Amino acid sequence: MKTMKTIFLMSKISDDISNMNTAFDAVLARNVSSQATSIQSFFKFAGDRPWTPFSVDSMSTIAVEEWKVFNEMCNNYNRKVTPSAEKGYNHFMKAWNDESGRRYLQRLTDDSVTIIYRKSLKQLQEYYDKLEDIRAASMEAQDSGNRRLRNLHQVLRQA
Repeated sequence: MKTMKTIFLMSKISDDISNMNTAFDAVLARNVSSQATSIQSFFKFAGDRPWTPFSVDSMSTIAVEEWKVFNEMCNNYNRKVTPSAEKGYNHFMKAWNDESGRRYLQRLTDDSVTIIYRKSLKQLQEYYDKLEDIRAASMEAQDSGNRRLRNLHQVLRQA
């Protein structure tokens, strides 16, 4: 009886060792393959989530959500300092892409989460510049409208 248990345990241990060897071989084959290029490493990291530019003209749910998140986050960073500074856009890019990844993972379990796309440093800077141009044009149009209104009031008073 004792020899049967011993044989059974020995065969179980042998099977476990065989399974471990198979698992180790799979890990080694995956990690010790030929050295990857930078672009291969990028796609391994990014998967199917490439850097996608902001959509200024679109009113899709993703574009609106990206606009909201950008407005919330951009106050913590300064476009006018060097990108590597403490409040520079390198840190903004990292925070944005961390938020993008967090939302991507949440989306896997919750369909109500709106994803945002990853952004490069240049895309974040260009979007900030576009928004500043839009704000400046809006302020200029508002000032122009106020001047016209004041001129109209003056003409009406004189009449």
